[in-house]
Amino acid sequence: MKLKLIFTIILICFGIYGFSEKYSDTVKPELVYDTSLLESNNIIRVGVLYKLKPNWHIYWKNSGDSGLPTKLEFTVPKGFKAGEIMWPLPNAYRRDGNILDYGYQDEVLLWSDINIPKDFKQKHLPITINTKWVSCEEMCIPGKAEFTINIDLNHKNNIFNKWFERLPSEKNNKFDLKVVSNNEKYILVIDNKGLGNNFKLFPNPGKALDIESISYKDNGNNRSDILFTVTIYPGHEVNTNKIDTVISYVDKKNTRKGFNYSINIEDLIVKN
Repeated sequence: MKLKLIFTIILICFGIYGFSEKYSDTVKPELVYDTSLLESNNIIRVGVLYKLKPNWHIYWKNSGDSGLPTKLEFTVPKGFKAGEIMWPLPNAYRRDGNILDYGYQDEVLLWSDINIPKDFKQKHLPITINTKWVSCEEMCIPGKAEFTINIDLNHKNNIFNKWFERLPSEKNNKFDLKVVSNNEKYILVIDNKGLGNNFKLFPNPGKALDIESISYKDNGNNRSDILFTVTIYPGHEVNTNKIDTVISYVDKKNTRKGFNYSINIEDLIVKN
C-alpha cells in the first residue's frame, strides 16, 4: 500500500496522471457495442476492448501495489444512464521488487450497460467514451483514447457473451468459508470441494482498509487457506468490519470462475 501511494504521487508530480501522452503500441483499444438486449431490457452494452502487447498488463479497479486503475468514462445524452463498469476476473502479476499488481494481459473487455429511455425512437445514439490506463512490464507507460460515435441501435456483437462469463458472480453459492485470526494474520478457510489450492483473493478498492501480505496454503482434506493482514490507510477511521473482495478459482472443467465475497473482520487490525 505504501508503494502504491508513492507510485501515484510520482505519477502526479511528473504530470503522468493527466495522461498527456497518447497510447503507444503496448495497448490497442477498440470501441465495441451490442444492442441485443435493447428490446428485452432497454439497455445496450458499450465498452472498450484492450489488446495488449505480450507480457504487458493494464490494471484492475484495485491496481495492487503499484499502477493506477484503468478508467472508462461515458458521455451520453440527457435521460440516458451509464451503469457501473463491468470488471472481468483479474489476474495477479508479481514484478521485480516483490511488487504485486492486479490486472489483465493479452486482452480484456471493460464495459457498461447503458439504459435507454423507452420513448427513444431514434436509430442512432451519439456517445463518447474516454479511457485512460497505465500499461506495465519492466517499465510503465500511460495511455489514453477517446471514441465518439453514433451507435447503430440494430447492431449485435457476441464478444460480450464471452466476457460476461468471466465476471464474478454476485455471491458465493458453492463453498463454505470462514475467517479466523492467527496472531497478526487472518486466515480465510475455504472448503474447496476437492478443487485443490487454486483460489486467489483480490481485494476491492477500499477507503479505509487494505488487505496485504496475501499467501496461500493447501491443507488437504478439501481445505484451502488464504492468509493475509489488514491495515488501515493513514488518516482514516474504520467504521466497518467488512472488506469486499473477489475470489477466483478453477473448476473441475478447468474453467476459471469467481464470486464476490465480503470478509468479516472482527478481531485484529494491524495499524500502519
